[in-house]
Amino acid sequence: MPDSFFSRMASALGVNGNGDMRMEARSLVNRALKGDEVSRQHLRDLIDGSPEDLEVALREASKDAGMHNRARRSAVRTHAATATATATAPAPATGISPHWESRETYEGDQDVVVMQPLRLYEPETLDDLVFIVKKAEELGHTVKALGAGCSYSGANATSGFLVDMEGLDAMLPIDAAALHPGDHLALRRFQGGARLDQISEHLKQDDLALENMGGLLQLSFVGAATTGTHGSGVRLGNMASQIVSMVVVGSGGTVYRVEPTHGITNPSGWDEPLVDHLKQNDELFHSLRVSVGALGLIYSVTVRTVPLTNLREVRWEMGWQEARERLQNRTDLDHQDMVEIYVNPYRTRDDGDRTALVTIRKSTKKEPVGSGGNRRCLAEMLERFPVAADLAMLYLNLFPGRTPGFIDTALRGLTDAEYIAPRYEVLADSEHSNGFAMELAFSMKDDSYLDHIDEILDLLERHSGEGQQYVNMLSVRFVAASDDYLSMHYDADGHASCTVEFPTLSATTGVRESFRRIQRTMLARGARPHWAMEFGTLTGNGGLLDAMYPELEKWKNAHRLFDATGVFANGFTDRMGFTVPAYSRD
Repeated sequence: MPDSFFSRMASALGVNGNGDMRMEARSLVNRALKGDEVSRQHLRDLIDGSPEDLEVALREASKDAGMHNRARRSAVRTHAATATATATAPAPATGISPHWESRETYEGDQDVVVMQPLRLYEPETLDDLVFIVKKAEELGHTVKALGAGCSYSGANATSGFLVDMEGLDAMLPIDAAALHPGDHLALRRFQGGARLDQISEHLKQDDLALENMGGLLQLSFVGAATTGTHGSGVRLGNMASQIVSMVVVGSGGTVYRVEPTHGITNPSGWDEPLVDHLKQNDELFHSLRVSVGALGLIYSVTVRTVPLTNLREVRWEMGWQEARERLQNRTDLDHQDMVEIYVNPYRTRDDGDRTALVTIRKSTKKEPVGSGGNRRCLAEMLERFPVAADLAMLYLNLFPGRTPGFIDTALRGLTDAEYIAPRYEVLADSEHSNGFAMELAFSMKDDSYLDHIDEILDLLERHSGEGQQYVNMLSVRFVAASDDYLSMHYDADGHASCTVEFPTLSATTGVRESFRRIQRTMLARGARPHWAMEFGTLTGNGGLLDAMYPELEKWKNAHRLFDATGVFANGFTDRMGFTVPAYSRD
């Protein structure tokens, strides 16, 4: 956090705001976050007194901290531009130059992933991507693309060349003459760094929209889609399901256009500058759509869109057991476009049940109505804390017994008799809360997924009693089956999935270990983790991935084509067993 945060904190604690007092305040907060009981008790006493000036100072400080967090990425880029290159290899005389090559530290979203890549590149053309891949192979390094940087699993980390796709965010024309005859009016093409907010605004001009998306408008479409991100709708596919064609730079700098066997492109009329091969092959296509960034640098995607309509959303509170029964009877699932349920993992109701919030959404021709506000549980909960949002994690670490009540209060704040707005405004938020998440998917071939949710709720409550507390509601959503081999929603028989998301506050005491414990337990129940929210329990050992993904070998075959040299490897692909060793022993 910036020094201004600790200046305000020092003032709120009743000391002068000079440098020494800032250090004292910084030290006090840091010791409390690390579990020092004396420091925690000191802060408990201060916060419990709730002096008005303390609350005001903390709220003002949180604004400073929020601005600091939002500027972090651009600050790194600005600093890097003036850095002196120290890498042993000289900057290339031709092609794109690295933005820096001095092992700067890059902090991913919420600082969960921190890396020191050898170089940072900021490409703006397809030629740039080709050059970067070839240069990495020439120097014996690896390459990893970076979208919004929101992965918590390390899937986007590298010690080699980091490729910031932010400059590749343009909408691209579609050559209708190269396509098979048919209705192509709903197809749109954009570059691999385009974000959901940019795409949605562009599509809005043509009265079009993405059918489904993740919950944050700041996500890059490609980064989110290729890690399996989704919305909610038992008949709606994940984000990757909207992709019909992709242009990717593979090893050797070879450029491919990849589509299903009966793709949109007419091979007889195809002549695309800078693209070396047209691959219309189901196995390659369903490998690349959810590729976790391991099959190359995706330059562009072509997607199918839907007419832009308004969504009508209704939210109401009930007990979890009643909500569970509605799911079992498919009361809402078969009659609504989208269903989502938030559940407080702690038993707070007079009948001993947990509080739940049911959300239903359906397309409508009605005009917008109601106030948007926060549509996500974490953002709503942060507003309910009596101290600044950035200190909410500290507050509940100090007073864990207050967590269940705060969650209930936030949940009730989300109830809404009717909210109608354009599709993308309902599905995703523009602000990213100060937290992170884990997510697990279960098959809906029968009702056993409900038993798994019950077990997860019990585990969270138990872990909280053991000092590994969870600070938020669970989000329960539903997604149609996927054909993509590494999708958490893959199901050859067409069964939909139920996904359980665990959004929580950063630095909550013990939550990462709690996530790992739950993930290990649920893997044995048939769960599949979200690739961008995987907490280190998956490996390529023991046949686990083969059991989870029955078509894994097809994906590995595609991997051998697109990454023949291992240039797209990183620690994540090593752990998963995707990386093919490129060495031999004498």
